[in-house]
Amino acid sequence: MRCMACAAGDTVADTTTLSLSSKSARLSIECVPAHVCTQCGEVFFDVEVAERVDEIAEEAFTTDAADIVRRFGEPS
Repeated sequence: MRCMACAAGDTVADTTTLSLSSKSARLSIECVPAHVCTQCGEVFFDVEVAERVDEIAEEAFTTDAADIVRRFGEPS
């Protein structure tokens, strides 16, 4: 797939670590499936992956922990 950000590169299937934060916590989700541009490095997610990331974040940010690490695809 051609990169939608730079239009110069193609995207390849890979995984990435996604970092999110709220006012009181930081969340790292490891091994998130993604499409990464070979030219500019921009990262794109399929809709299903983005929906699952939202679910993981919602669950994680309801805890009292300040630094949270989750691995994509593993039970929370």
